[in-house]
Amino acid sequence: MVHKNHIISSTLSLIKSDLINADMKPAYINFLRRLLSSSRAIDDDEIQYINQELIKHAVKVKNFTEGDALSYLARHAKENRRNPDESKPKKEKSSSPKNKDNISIDYRKEMLLLKESVAELRTELRQAIDSREKWRKRAELAESKMKDNEGANDLKFRKVKAKFSRMYHPDRVAGSSFEKIMKQEVFKEFWPIIEDVEKEG
Repeated sequence: MVHKNHIISSTLSLIKSDLINADMKPAYINFLRRLLSSSRAIDDDEIQYINQELIKHAVKVKNFTEGDALSYLARHAKENRRNPDESKPKKEKSSSPKNKDNISIDYRKEMLLLKESVAELRTELRQAIDSREKWRKRAELAESKMKDNEGANDLKFRKVKAKFSRMYHPDRVAGSSFEKIMKQEVFKEFWPIIEDVEKEG
């Protein structure tokens, strides 16, 4: 009982003290209410916290009885019933017209900056697309020219091969025996080379 009375005195001293944060008083009052109710257990950690708060805020413990605590709780409950709005969080005051104007101006400035940024990005995107198209067309043109050159070279090569065949093929050689032998030797030497070049191409 002595221990309980000491806790009651400590808690009620905290509640009535002006040294603690007012926002903490409801928690202390709830603790005191549970302390006085025999059906609810109190943890040692809670008691230790009360003692720490007493030391922290340098609150002097007064000798309060259980009757003092009950009387305080009754008065507190009566005051809450009389002024229920005090326990509700207060609404923030609306901004003044001047503040609203400043907010509106800042918002418009921010929107203008965003619009300018979007416009710049769109311009850069269009330029990038145009540049890409130019390089794509250049690449296609270069590839087309390369194919045309390859086709022209192939045509020239085939003409040279056909002309060489007409001049030096053994079945088409005309002239004296010596000329035939010479042309046949030339054909034998160069025809394999021509075929190798054609395969490599």
